[in-house]
Formats: sequence, structure tokens, C-alpha cells
Amino acid sequence: MKEIHRAYGRFEFNKEDDTICGVVHLGKRSGGWKFLWNPNIYIISNGHLEKTNETYHYVKDADTICYIYPLTKEGIWNFINQDNIIIFDEYGEEYPNKKEWFDDCLNWTRWNNKEAWDSKSYEEWEKSQNPSYTSYPIHDNYTEMLKKEGFKFTSDSNSDFYSDGLRFAGFNEFS
Repeated sequence: MKEIHRAYGRFEFNKEDDTICGVVHLGKRSGGWKFLWNPNIYIISNGHLEKTNETYHYVKDADTICYIYPLTKEGIWNFINQDNIIIFDEYGEEYPNKKEWFDDCLNWTRWNNKEAWDSKSYEEWEKSQNPSYTSYPIHDNYTEMLKKEGFKFTSDSNSDFYSDGLRFAGFNEFS
């Protein structure tokens, strides 16, 4: 049962042997929006126990940043092109041709003959319709980690950024 969970369950990173197991959500496409890749960068908390006068206490060590793949076209392609990776949609249907799926994702930039949105273009449109429009920015440990890693968000909402021409989410928990 443990091996079934490791292969098909929720994503896990095993610190002991640096293996990645389970389901890795790659991204999503929505009508009107550019494809949104999941950065799949995780903060791994580290620490250890120390014993002082017969009492153990936890000592927090520096966090580790774990990239499932480099945030580049080549990095994602190399990840999904592995023999042990199966791509399927939200309904459980497998995409048999990885290259075709990948190319479709790369080309999901237009909708109804218009440039598809990212958060910056969407917020600009909202402000043109309603000058008092205000976005609600995401400010959390994940957002701050992405900024420290050097990623620049497209808008004040901190909801997406670009790397190698690909649009990535400012979060890694997709619904």
C-alpha cells in the first residue's frame, strides 16, 4: 500500500533519498487566460533535536528550496519526457503524446483571436472598466520565497510571473 501511495498519491519529496513521488500538478489552461504553469517549488523545513539536561528541544535549521524542474521550457520538457511520467487531465484521461500536449500548452496564448490574459493585462482591463478597482495581493511565505529566488511578479496581486517566456503561478496549490 505504501508503494501505491508513493506512485499515485499526493506529491511527496523524500528527503532521505531525494526522490519525488506521487502526482505533480503541472498547470492549467482556462479560456481567456495564458497557460498557467505550476512552479512546483517547495519549501522544505529542516531542523534537528538537541538534548540539553535530559530534555530534547527542536532546533530550526535553514529551509531548503526544492525545484521539481527548472522553470524553463527545456526543464519542464525534460521532466515530463521521462519514461516514468504520465500526463493526464483533470478527468483522469491520459495524454498519449507528451510532445503534442507540451506544444499545446506553449501555444495557449490567444483566445478568440485576442491575446490571452495574464494578471497584469487582466488588472489593466479591470481598471479601465472600473477606475476604483483594487486587486488583493498575495503576501505569504511562498510569495516571499519566490521573490527571494529572483522572480518578478507581473502585477501587484503577486499571482503570476514569467520565466523563459512561460507564465507561472505565484502559488503551488492548484484546485
